[in-house]
Amino acid sequence: MSLNVNYLYHYFYHWDERHAAPSLEILRAFVGGIETDIANSIVEFQRAEFETEVIEVDDEIPPLVVSFFHGLDDASWDLDELFLKHYPSMRRSSTLLIIVASLEDEVNLLCHNAKRHRKYEISFQDLTGNGLHRAVDYLTKVCGLQGIKQADSWSELMRICQLRNKIAHAGGKIKKGDAILSYIDSRADLSTASIYRLYEDTRINLEKGYLEHVLGTIAVFYRHLGDCIRTVKWD
Repeated sequence: MSLNVNYLYHYFYHWDERHAAPSLEILRAFVGGIETDIANSIVEFQRAEFETEVIEVDDEIPPLVVSFFHGLDDASWDLDELFLKHYPSMRRSSTLLIIVASLEDEVNLLCHNAKRHRKYEISFQDLTGNGLHRAVDYLTKVCGLQGIKQADSWSELMRICQLRNKIAHAGGKIKKGDAILSYIDSRADLSTASIYRLYEDTRINLEKGYLEHVLGTIAVFYRHLGDCIRTVKWD
């Protein structure tokens, strides 16, 4: 579709209301469905009658009674941590990746349309860096928008992106003294979980409510970015 000058003029001045907000509405509905599925899975686990097996170790040690659920045994795994925390967190973690990707795509498209409208020779892809940082640098340095990074929502988005990167690049695994722990400790909707019985493996745990917090932060950021866009003349 060819975007004419008149369309792009209105695109910039109403970007947050007509373009960014609808994409968030879709994500809110998606998150709602994910949380419903998680709640149903937790109820299934809590109501389940586990299969059991008696394991003879040797004559000097009493028999070990092992419970099984979905093929996993409670001798090797902490089933409560696994099904009440880790599995729900895995669903939320994959959804967080989708949310951040959508955020980056929305702001990248804004940069792309700014280049087309103003006929800049440089695109956001020509700048160093990646993700949201690169897009906002383009809007600031090339398009002349001011104050984007001064908002509290921007600072929180950077913490969210750090958490996202830890999930995407390290599977959510964290070590003692990891910088992200201070952020996790500061929020009631984040925690850590250790699911293995046999060795230490601490992972980030996304609790119910965190994805809603992320979407709320993005909504505030979109409104702030929209205000910054409206301070610049696009005609």
